Amino acid sequence: MDSFADGETPTTQLMDPFLPESDIVKQLNSLINSTKVGKNIDDAKLILAAHPPASATGAALRASAWPMVTAACAHDADMIALLLEHGFDFDSQHPSGGPSPAVFAAAHGDTASLRLLLAAGCRVESVSHGEGLLLTAVDAGSEACVAVLLAHGVDVNATSAQGAFPLAVAVDRGNASLIRQLLAAGADVNMPMSFDCGRTCAHAACAKGDAEALALLLAAGADADAADAAGHTAAFSAAAEGHEACLVLLLANGADADRGATAYGFTPLHVASANGETGVVELLLGHGADASLRSTRAFFDAPPGSTALSLARTARGPNHARVVALLEGGGAAAAASSAPAEP
Repeated sequence: MDSFADGETPTTQLMDPFLPESDIVKQLNSLINSTKVGKNIDDAKLILAAHPPASATGAALRASAWPMVTAACAHDADMIALLLEHGFDFDSQHPSGGPSPAVFAAAHGDTASLRLLLAAGCRVESVSHGEGLLLTAVDAGSEACVAVLLAHGVDVNATSAQGAFPLAVAVDRGNASLIRQLLAAGADVNMPMSFDCGRTCAHAACAKGDAEALALLLAAGADADAADAAGHTAAFSAAAEGHEACLVLLLANGADADRGATAYGFTPLHVASANGETGVVELLLGHGADASLRSTRAFFDAPPGSTALSLARTARGPNHARVVALLEGGGAAAAASSAPAEP
């Protein structure tokens, strides 16, 4: 962008009546983007004073999104305050269709600018790609901006156009501090993820093996037996991935050891046996999981009527011999022999 020539000032150059409005916008934007500490504020004041809102040039200047967006990108709260004072649009978006100033602030932990924009009345919901400011701050891991937004009264459960919500994003990022912060603010711990087959945050924590996040969720009242739209429980997710610590927490909080993928009659013991998760199999058997239960429908390569033992015997992984021994020792062989023949 253009800059002032030596010896020139904003008033001498920008009072030129033949200077195009676009050049004035460029000059102001150049000042905001400058690294000259202090001087850029003074020069910007001169430019704004030379072109009041009532003038055609002043109106065009304030209609441009560049200055406010540039100030937000530069994390320059003083410049944002000046622009707000002179009537610039606090909800303006980047000319290329990008984020608003408040989104830049929330995404970069700029609480000073964020407070100014919130006080001016900026939008907080669906401000960038269908996401609100709180979701942006959580995604960026900015606890300070999250605190500012919650104090401002932003809905802690506000969802994006895609159905994402702050607590789900915090769990996905594995950010325990943010999880605590959102739960303390009243986040719905059992809110289903519409974008992910109705899974809950507990499902997500178990799939990742994040026992710390799961412990926080359960302490806040998460349903240990919640099922997604397909009937999969969090225990099923933990068992499938071999996350013993998560499974221990679920069982300690009342999860049913025999409830897994209910649409298929597949239990956590079924999936752990099929996957050769010896530690999970031993844990489930120790909690009274019923090894004689049979699946009701085909599930991947497992035919209807499968038991945990039949799945372990069919599999060829390095751990499956140990799983078979555990299941046989737990009485699965006797139960299976007395049952009708498997398909």
